[in-house]
Amino acid sequence: MYKLMITLVMLSMVFCSSGQGLTSNRTIVSGGTNRNYKLGLPFAESVMPPGLSVIFVFHGQGGNSAGINATTNFTAKAIEHGFLAVFPDAISGVWDKNVFSPDATDDVLFIKDLITALENQYAINSNKIYATGFSDGAAFVYRLAAEAADKIKAFAPVAGLLQLNGYNWFANYGNAANPGFRKVPILHIHGTGDNATATAYPDPGNTPNDWTEYPLYLFSYPSCNTATYNAATVDNIVSGVRVMTFCSTPVIKLVGVQGLGHTWPNTSNSNYDATAQIINFFELNKISAGIQPSLLHVDGKYLKDDCNENIILRGVNLGSIYYAYSGGDWELSKFEEIAKTGANSVRIVLTKQYTYTYVYNGTAWVPGVINNTTAANLEALLQACLGKKMIPILELHDYTGQPSDNALNGANGAVAWWARPDIKDLLLRYQNYLIINLANEPSPSVNISAAEKLSYYQANKTAILTMRNAGYTCPLMIDGLHWGKDHTFFLDYGAALLNDDPVHNLLFSVHLYWPKPSSGAPWWTATDAEVTNRFSQMDASNLPFVFGELAAYDVQSANYEINYPLIMELSQQYEFGWLVWWWRGTSNANALNMTNSGNYNDLFGHGLVMATSSPYSIAKTSYIPGKLNNGICNTVLPISELQLHALTQNCATILSWQGNTSHVSSYHLERSYNGVRYNTYEINEGGIVNYKIKTEDQASTVYYRLKEIRKDNTVKFSNVVTIHNTCFNQPKIYPNPVSDYLIVDNLSIGEKLEVFDIYGKVLIKMTTSNKKTQIKLPGLAKGIYLLKTKNTVHKFIKM
Repeated sequence: MYKLMITLVMLSMVFCSSGQGLTSNRTIVSGGTNRNYKLGLPFAESVMPPGLSVIFVFHGQGGNSAGINATTNFTAKAIEHGFLAVFPDAISGVWDKNVFSPDATDDVLFIKDLITALENQYAINSNKIYATGFSDGAAFVYRLAAEAADKIKAFAPVAGLLQLNGYNWFANYGNAANPGFRKVPILHIHGTGDNATATAYPDPGNTPNDWTEYPLYLFSYPSCNTATYNAATVDNIVSGVRVMTFCSTPVIKLVGVQGLGHTWPNTSNSNYDATAQIINFFELNKISAGIQPSLLHVDGKYLKDDCNENIILRGVNLGSIYYAYSGGDWELSKFEEIAKTGANSVRIVLTKQYTYTYVYNGTAWVPGVINNTTAANLEALLQACLGKKMIPILELHDYTGQPSDNALNGANGAVAWWARPDIKDLLLRYQNYLIINLANEPSPSVNISAAEKLSYYQANKTAILTMRNAGYTCPLMIDGLHWGKDHTFFLDYGAALLNDDPVHNLLFSVHLYWPKPSSGAPWWTATDAEVTNRFSQMDASNLPFVFGELAAYDVQSANYEINYPLIMELSQQYEFGWLVWWWRGTSNANALNMTNSGNYNDLFGHGLVMATSSPYSIAKTSYIPGKLNNGICNTVLPISELQLHALTQNCATILSWQGNTSHVSSYHLERSYNGVRYNTYEINEGGIVNYKIKTEDQASTVYYRLKEIRKDNTVKFSNVVTIHNTCFNQPKIYPNPVSDYLIVDNLSIGEKLEVFDIYGKVLIKMTTSNKKTQIKLPGLAKGIYLLKTKNTVHKFIKM
């Protein structure tokens, strides 16, 4: 929310002005000599994120950096996958490739110096540096495998061989006992028709023989005790291509492209795309082992879990950081209170670095410093939220209203914090049910231009790729432009962002501070008709829209009214998720508080409407997915012999069942308003044999079932009982007070409606054609009016 501004100290940085793509020549001094290279930049240099993977690409004899880029297409792939491509130039076009040559170390030194320079300039990921090259460059890749394996993780030589310079390999290096030896992954790619001098295909007879498979056996023998490949490991993955595996750990393979000569394999000269296969071999698109993959994924407009259930987010924002004063509990106790609404999600407000001269301690502002969010704080929040079967949505509030490039991708930006080792290591363990909102409203714009939309797209693309490179597979939530209010940015660039994301797992968040024009609000105002039209546009796009902040007012030194009941109804109609801003603020005077104490029993005003009383409230529309709620998919619920009984008396329902204390630890009574989506209504611990619960639901049809938690932690379910309660079939009107449109629900088709003033003058007459209708009121003056239905007279206030 942009109303709560946080002072953030940013470090200034100076960037070069290069844009995305292949750069002109760059120069460093190595060994007293100027050495040239080019870069394939995946992003504009001004927004280059830290932690990028790097691929060195070495040209052949007589070649150069521009030529090998044109041959291999690595710059285009760098842009597509978000890594940094490096194209060094050899002196006079020839690499020093003889292993252990005492007078030929300059090129190895050059590459090590270049790695250091890139670490200093771009903060590259030093653990994800790779090397490939063609012909003479491939021979140099082999030299680097022997002499720079401390810097480079894996190697992919194409159409080149190791040159030993007359030295005894095993005596000088190829011995696992040699302290200089390192086991390295190698993907050797070669055309079987390559007969060029010193680069002939190393397996001419297509049969295992340790000398003909040179140089692979020189690396496989000390790595995994194999001098050649086993014929049984030949893998004919593509017609005309043989893959021979020497080692599995580390992976050492020889790829033979049948009939191809001395050239780089691609789809125009063979069935093998060497560039794409090298990128796959370097695992630039894979998740590191041990990382918990996300169980949440986006499919069209819907968020789904691994049971393929649609999840429509219904929840609140929780300002935990504002209660993190010395001795505070970070609002951990409030997750239980929020869960009583039936919410399936909580957007948790975090900051990474800010201080207040004074902090609110629950009753007063006192001197102090709010603690920065640590991994330990974060884990406590995650456990509290997930423990109540709600999806945590983490957002960083430091960047509210900050320019998007630095806010997202700067050295002190949001992505750098999410990628911080202690934070990342924690979140990767929890990302099965986790959503990361990259930064809160990183856009202070009011008048949105096409250029600003393009810049915001590029900043978010950079952020997405950096997060994926860090191992995050969970949904990433992106806020709209214009303090989050603008939905049109996503209509223009949403599909492109989804396509840019390697795992296609994004949520587009709009903050619905769209006040009524009549309130005089100076911001993103909208009539009810305009709100309805915006919803129609978002639905037609089939993009995954959610509303990260929904409020009753737009607070800009005055409370500008928002027609939130209409927004709630439209959200239900179009199946869009929303989260209320907020559960409680830092004072009881906060106009947007749902509850001043943070306790469920103290809900009031719009908070009560949004949480429970509206037919479109959290309580009546939220659904906790079966996998998160029960640990199993709802389609395969195990049924017990337990019987749930129901009796309706005087507008109340009495539910009862016979408990079993011998093997059951607790019973969870679950309730649904549509017979599909159930949430916990009440929990009864074991120890009671005869259970009886009285409920009073203000809905005409309610469904109940029992979830039986057994002492061996297995789960079973009872029968479902359906309650039809005629006490709550009376017509309902909302919102009240009302501005433009009064909604009347639970009507009979053909029912006559009359609106009259307090003097009894009939002002509006109409006959209903649906069970729910809207009555237009723009022509009525402010005041008190009466609506007469078939059996009831309702009072409402026109604002």
